[in-house]
Amino acid sequence: MDGAPGAVPTLAQALGPTLVPMVVTAVLAALLTTVLVLGTAALVLLKGGRRLMRRWTTRPAGETAMHLPLSLESTPWQDVLFAELRAETGDVPVRPMGSRRPALTLDLVDLVAAQLAEKPVPMDAHVDLSVELCPHVPRPLRMSLPVYISGMGYGVALSREAKLALALGSALAGSAVCSGEGAFLPEEPVLAHRWIYQVGRGAWTHTPDAVRRADMIEIHVGQGAEVAAPLTKPPGRLGEGVRKAMGLRDDEPAVIRSRLHWQGRTVELAELVRILRDLNPDVPVGVKLAASDVLEADLAVAVEAGVDFIAIDGEEAGTGNAPLGLSDAMGVSLLPALARADDWLRAQGVRARVALLASGGLRQPADFLKVMALGADAVGIGTVALIALAHRQFEAILPDPPSRLVSHGSELARGFNAVQGAHNLANFLESCRKGLQLLLRAVGRRSVKELTRADLSCRDRDLAESLGIRWNLAPADPHRLAVRHLRWAAVRTGEHLDALELRFGLLRSAGGARR
Repeated sequence: MDGAPGAVPTLAQALGPTLVPMVVTAVLAALLTTVLVLGTAALVLLKGGRRLMRRWTTRPAGETAMHLPLSLESTPWQDVLFAELRAETGDVPVRPMGSRRPALTLDLVDLVAAQLAEKPVPMDAHVDLSVELCPHVPRPLRMSLPVYISGMGYGVALSREAKLALALGSALAGSAVCSGEGAFLPEEPVLAHRWIYQVGRGAWTHTPDAVRRADMIEIHVGQGAEVAAPLTKPPGRLGEGVRKAMGLRDDEPAVIRSRLHWQGRTVELAELVRILRDLNPDVPVGVKLAASDVLEADLAVAVEAGVDFIAIDGEEAGTGNAPLGLSDAMGVSLLPALARADDWLRAQGVRARVALLASGGLRQPADFLKVMALGADAVGIGTVALIALAHRQFEAILPDPPSRLVSHGSELARGFNAVQGAHNLANFLESCRKGLQLLLRAVGRRSVKELTRADLSCRDRDLAESLGIRWNLAPADPHRLAVRHLRWAAVRTGEHLDALELRFGLLRSAGGARR
């Protein structure tokens, strides 16, 4: 019993009177040591900092450590990197995922909100996102979503698993997928809901069987990041299965010519359109063009050739490996190119017959609606679809870039789960569907077909004038809402806008045109 005579005291009882002072002394000693160490380090750093400051401010910058950060302000690190690559290899460097050149951003364009003067669409009202491209052909391309997966080719860009995942994911969302300028994958049209076959400038894309299986045929003339330049992919970068699908020998490179041809014979666009229509007469046949400053002249050739649609690819577009110079020094931004194409086709009286598709740097639902209001009938996505495809899976390959998970020839692509990737893409497109419906309700439109440029405004005055939309830093003119309603009525009734404006006495002057 505690305190009993003859009991032996425990260790705690024996140390009790001195334990607290011992702990306090140890803590104070540790704190004092920490303060001394930190103080010494601060003095050393301060002394070293003073020495560095004296050195930097008394010697030429080119002889100090400030030389590098100052040099990188006048010569960006990207230019240093590409200069090093040129010096190392003697080859043209390539830039992944498109141009770095500043482009006219969609952030300068706003959707016009409906509130009181014009009412937003109630939550319980149906909002129609479906599109029918080229209704004049026997089999128009119909999608429940106005967003499709643009061309990214098997072998020249993506792995087989990535291509099949894109096809399946787009099918789950009721959208379409484009084959791209790579080798033909027979499984792709089977998995796809709507399959767009791209006939390119590479001979391996001239496959009559693939043409017959297509829901739409796209003739690849050029694209935003590469325009129509001739390109070569070395045989060492093509797997055995890809070379076989392309019909190439083991030592033969994959050559993408600069001119259109069909099965070894150079052809003009009009002849190629006729050849493809003979093979598959029921589906739309169109052309993909890089946006350029001679766009109207290119459009004239395409319309004369009898195409059903024209896909405009802005300079913002990405690609797996764009040769430096092509991606940075050529092309036009999507916004002005799309507005110009829509204006020119309307001026020629062929807009109802020729569909317009748009792609290049489009990432989210607001982007999609803005370009559709500018004139696009549907929009294509590429880079953002690959990001969605690799969701969660790329964490396992960090610090390698996510693109290696879906790229052809990458050893990391073997770990890609195509089913999971398709599910991720379907989720992304479903999120876009909900976002599009939400935005349309806020704009006061029940269908993407009702969108016009009157549903847009712009923060930049020159860009607003170029696009034919209102500059929103100035008060709206009294007829603004009436003109907006007339634009909507013109879309719904098919009556020419100028005729409606004349009837209601609202035809604007040239100085305020399309504001």
